[in-house]
Amino acid sequence: MQYKFLLFFLLLFPGMTVAQGLARKAELGIDWVNDKNGVKVVTIYDDHVSDDMGLKPGDIIMEIGGIKVQHMGALMYWFEQTDPGKNVYLTILRDGEKLYVQASKAPKPYEQDVVYDHFEIKEGRIRTLINRPKGVDSAPAILFIQDYTCHSVDMAGRDYYPIKKLAEDFAREGYVFVRVENMGLGDSQTDLHCYQIGYKQEGRVFCEALRYIKSLEYVDLERIIILAHGFGGNQVLQVIPCGKPDYIIFWGLYTRFTNEACLPMRDASYWQEVKRTENLKEWTSLDSRIIFIHPEFDEFDNEGRDALELKQYLEPKKEKPVSYEVFPEASHFFQKVTSMDNPGMTIGSYLNPEFLSLHYHNDIVPYMVDWLEKNE
Repeated sequence: MQYKFLLFFLLLFPGMTVAQGLARKAELGIDWVNDKNGVKVVTIYDDHVSDDMGLKPGDIIMEIGGIKVQHMGALMYWFEQTDPGKNVYLTILRDGEKLYVQASKAPKPYEQDVVYDHFEIKEGRIRTLINRPKGVDSAPAILFIQDYTCHSVDMAGRDYYPIKKLAEDFAREGYVFVRVENMGLGDSQTDLHCYQIGYKQEGRVFCEALRYIKSLEYVDLERIIILAHGFGGNQVLQVIPCGKPDYIIFWGLYTRFTNEACLPMRDASYWQEVKRTENLKEWTSLDSRIIFIHPEFDEFDNEGRDALELKQYLEPKKEKPVSYEVFPEASHFFQKVTSMDNPGMTIGSYLNPEFLSLHYHNDIVPYMVDWLEKNE
């Protein structure tokens, strides 16, 4: 009976491989911004609980199971407390009217052409998603380190998302692309949630992820790459104890966090640890070929001063080359834009699926691949 079920499962999802050990979780399935009345829905994911509930962009989630929601962290926490298969109850505000919606907490779908796997840390098990090039026995591997927010990197139902397109583009170019869920996100089974952990705890997740990548039999151990997005680039320093990558690509790096509106997205201890670890000297430990790529229209650091300052500091202290390039007509979120006034450039509105699907910058991955090949 077990093998019949497995055969049915593989026929149902032919482009996806799941390693044993982690059950598929449910996900509310929204992009959001915090609101004074709760959490405002920006986008609904197909085939998720939010879709089954009939939620709409613009709805404000005020309560879950009768418990007041003050920010997304609370909403995610109480959502996860609901047992699988049970109904989730939300109180929402829509066009000034209070409504009550519900739906069963059913598992979310899988991405296609992705290997679902995991590795272990002391707090539990961490989900990984791997895009592999086809017909290749050994390939260079990219560890993707996402920006600071507690968002899942599992893009099932979100084909328009830039991170998913990056992964697919790199796989087509012959690279293994590894995404790593943070604690408590996606299918990860851990004692703590992303919203509860500190900066160094998060760093250990990516550190162990590098060890995990080096254990994969189809990875070329001579070509390990880190692609770090935004504030996630700071975590590279926490990864080095688990092995030095051969190449590091920083996209839209910023080292000083000034957007106070986004502070509630992480625990206060996270930001306290960040302040204690701001030390340029630590960056000299990076014995890798490095490129800092500053998107021309970066919402977080439009002048690219953090990356340029770091490049200028490292260059005379390192034997291997350190590059800094401005990538034209690009945003922090891998979109093709022509100015800071483009629609979708504000924090929150960049989540608009129509904008994302139409404005992904197709030249980014070829540019990175060209840099990697020239620096072999």
